[in-house]
Amino acid sequence: DYHPAHTLLTRIDELKKVAGWAEFTSTPGWAEDLTLNSSGPIDLAWASRDVLLALPGMTESLADRFLLLRRGPDGIDGTADDPPLRSLEDVRAALGFSAEQFKQLAGLVGLRDQVFRIVSVGKSGGATRVVQMVVRKVNNVPQLITWKEL
Repeated sequence: DYHPAHTLLTRIDELKKVAGWAEFTSTPGWAEDLTLNSSGPIDLAWASRDVLLALPGMTESLADRFLLLRRGPDGIDGTADDPPLRSLEDVRAALGFSAEQFKQLAGLVGLRDQVFRIVSVGKSGGATRVVQMVVRKVNNVPQLITWKEL
């Protein structure tokens, strides 16, 4: 019998206990788009297609077009060929939203959140190790929030 703690969530697995989240948290890969350690809005520089599609006014074609632009010619996020998204105005223009349409998103989205999830995969011979970290950048110095060996 679950009794809510009435406090901030500290581990992603705690979402499994939240009323109404059972279907969502039973979906494979459900935790890949979530980081509990940031109080910021959805970071459009890294948001997945599924997260983009959950935003008001977003369609599949808009999300796909935005991802193509964001990922640059090589189609991979976070590489040197990615065009810089300097402001939410750049995002608005890339999506083709009017200023009025973009107002629906303005309070939900941002750029350059200071909290990052890093997944490192190491392979040697037949062995593979995966480490997941959540770090916060403070004055260009990373601070480790969580470390999990998967």
